[in-house]
Amino acid sequence: MDLIEIPDRKDQLREVAQTLFKEKGYAGSSMRDIAQIMGIEAPSIYNHVNSKHDLLKRICFEIADKFILIINNIKKSGSSHPAITLQTIILEHVEVVTENHDASAVFTNEWRFLEASDLDNFIKLRNKYERFIEKTIKDGLEQGIFKTNNTKLVTLSLLTSLNGIYHWYNPNGRLKAEDISHNIMNLFFLGLKR
Repeated sequence: MDLIEIPDRKDQLREVAQTLFKEKGYAGSSMRDIAQIMGIEAPSIYNHVNSKHDLLKRICFEIADKFILIINNIKKSGSSHPAITLQTIILEHVEVVTENHDASAVFTNEWRFLEASDLDNFIKLRNKYERFIEKTIKDGLEQGIFKTNNTKLVTLSLLTSLNGIYHWYNPNGRLKAEDISHNIMNLFFLGLKR
């Protein structure tokens, strides 16, 4: 007999919170809303999390960590070809967004509600990822693989395209993550290729 995996209460809280934060925004959501959706008393939530902010922090940093893992894995692989690196970033970024649909929306839109040191740490991770992508494009430019007058603009345009997938992606639709990745790659590589 197969065992059914039952998510722990913290995971359930996170899943409900990320859906609620996506739909109503962090500011428009309350712990009472989360409790109501889960069918429990609001005070019992505090047996599992300290605050609404803790839920936001967990959601944002779990996604940020997934993006940092992409660049860490690229560095470990030893691959230094800018085109291959950029393709890997696009493929894996799309995978993160499509597999973590609601959490990605929260990561993209609600991070500004993080408090003080959490906000600083989040911005450092986001900037690290952005700098890695821009450096990859600059390396491709220097090696004569890419052409662009503005690596920053290309980087921000790419990230906007990738992060914005949650707006229109339908997990039950015909378009799969791989199709999205290839379309975005074609779009950006046609623009960047010499």
